[in-house]
Amino acid sequence: MTYPEGANSHPREQTARIMRLIAQEGQPLRVVLLGKRREGKTDLLRQLQSRLFESAEGPIPFLYSFAGSANDDALARSFLASLCQQVRGFLMRQEEMLLEPAAALESELQRAGLPMSLSEMARSFLSLTPSQQCEHAGIVVAQFAHREGRPVCLLLDDCEALPHNAAILRGLNSPFLSWLLTGRLPFASRLAGARAWPVLRLDPFSREDALAIAKQNCRASGITFVEEVWDQWCGVAGTSASLIEALVLAAAVREDPLDSIEQLGRVYFRDLSSGSIGNWLARRLEQAVPERLDRAPAIEVLIAAANSVESSRTDVLNPQIADGLVAEEWAEETASGPRVALEPVQRDWLLTVAAAPNVPPERSQIRRLQQLLLSVRQRGKQASDEPFLNQLRSRLMALPETGLPKIVDLEWPMLSPRISDVYKERSGGAELYWFYGTVCGESLFVLLIVLCPREPSNLEVADWRRELDQEIRLLHHGPAPPDAQAAHKLWLLVPPAAPLMPTHSERRFTWQTLSNFLDPAHTAVRTGGN
Repeated sequence: MTYPEGANSHPREQTARIMRLIAQEGQPLRVVLLGKRREGKTDLLRQLQSRLFESAEGPIPFLYSFAGSANDDALARSFLASLCQQVRGFLMRQEEMLLEPAAALESELQRAGLPMSLSEMARSFLSLTPSQQCEHAGIVVAQFAHREGRPVCLLLDDCEALPHNAAILRGLNSPFLSWLLTGRLPFASRLAGARAWPVLRLDPFSREDALAIAKQNCRASGITFVEEVWDQWCGVAGTSASLIEALVLAAAVREDPLDSIEQLGRVYFRDLSSGSIGNWLARRLEQAVPERLDRAPAIEVLIAAANSVESSRTDVLNPQIADGLVAEEWAEETASGPRVALEPVQRDWLLTVAAAPNVPPERSQIRRLQQLLLSVRQRGKQASDEPFLNQLRSRLMALPETGLPKIVDLEWPMLSPRISDVYKERSGGAELYWFYGTVCGESLFVLLIVLCPREPSNLEVADWRRELDQEIRLLHHGPAPPDAQAAHKLWLLVPPAAPLMPTHSERRFTWQTLSNFLDPAHTAVRTGGN
């Protein structure tokens, strides 16, 4: 998200990696860049354009946004006019020309510095009928690169404005072209799937990058930068650069200090309720569900997901509403249908503003602020436990090699479980470790171990149990066979002070207890290969 438009650019490590791929000879880079809306896809394309401009002998960069395209005829002419302008700027080594809006194609052809080959092709283009221009515009770039004998790198943005079969995308298979194409996540993902194009995920900023961005924005706005405060913020809210910029701007407008996490939290929840961030999210929800009568059930589904540790299905909504939520990135497509998928800022907005519409906003802000401060305190405590937890994580990931501990003799008498694979994912603040293997050498089983940063709620445990039950059904294509039913387990690893009484047939261990069981000196050798 960018709050507001035109946020400051910050160098990305991913830019350098992509540049190395573009520079490879014999294998042009062609990928669809996937990322959440306003998290820096356009900024990454601009950085690539700038880096490519630095090398006069390298590929010619061509950055174009399809946003606001009025019709196919106007799009085709605008596309070629921008190509002429940027090629001229590159060859004349005048980078400032890339920042200027392109003139009409006829005017661009009158300016000096355009290669003869491109000028001839553009004039031939103008002699075509409008329908022929739509068909031909995308091919001109490839023809130009071929005639000049040098590659062109297309950086195409906002492709959601195009139909899937857009003629302007023809010619992308030319060996003289490399390209990155991006747009809103649902469209870009479907386009890549339909054409079997490879995809590349936009990398989030690191904690260090986020702190540098916060420092840069604070100093530019005359606000004191306190590194500890922003480090605490990144620990609970993530490293979104655009959100950091929005918070600094909101504080600067009201001349609020950001000297403590409490002050930063107050600015955040106030802006969610009545500022630019909340207004932007409200408009996105309105665009997803334009009809007011449909909005209430949609919000109910979203709030249920915001209160849960797992994504929620949207099959209780009609397909049109579900499609709208996907288009505006409140949900995502999965093999089983659309499911709600919320970013932290969306979750916070729902729980602050939408979950209790009749509660005074100030009270909702205070409640959410207290929850934020509690999370910060809990993470501060976790920081001191991190070396120990890292050791525990390593022991969990090594179970396919080291085998289960001897405690399995009590958990799985006579079953001789053996682990062959492990998959790790995050769910809220917890870490889920999915272990797959066999019992009795024949039946498949699943062990789900959840590393909990705090005492889990009954709702969270119920969600994890449902996820495990669903995985069991998928693994066995239905109910588990009798000899495997007793093998599937849910283990929770909880902090030392948390209660060990189960609530949903799970087994609970303290971090230290299971770590001791997983100590190599205490483990039985039960590996997948034995």
